[in-house]
Amino acid sequence: MPQGDVNAASTDNTTLQNQIQSAIKTEPTLTNDAIVVTVTDSAIDLSGTAASKKERQTARRIAQSYANNRKVTDHITVSGTGSTTSPESTHPDSTTPHNPEDKSNSNQQNPSSQTP
Repeated sequence: MPQGDVNAASTDNTTLQNQIQSAIKTEPTLTNDAIVVTVTDSAIDLSGTAASKKERQTARRIAQSYANNRKVTDHITVSGTGSTTSPESTHPDSTTPHNPEDKSNSNQQNPSSQTP
């Protein structure tokens, strides 16, 4: 009989894992994230990557809504490609060494300093 209980618990864990994973994948704000859900009898483990802290929190909230008496453990890494726009900031870094941009910035500062 204990083996039957173990199999039932395993099936329940797998079902719950699939439900949480599906909820995360269908959440519009998490469609570009790679979040993996693992469920045991006592815990729900989240791992993978999210683009922002907000998306990480959303995934955690979804898991917690299914947790009941399970502990939710969050090992999600924030990649920073979502709200922080790191790739876009790389392109402006390439353009900032150009002298015309530096001169325009200094010209904008001089009139404002002369006004007061």
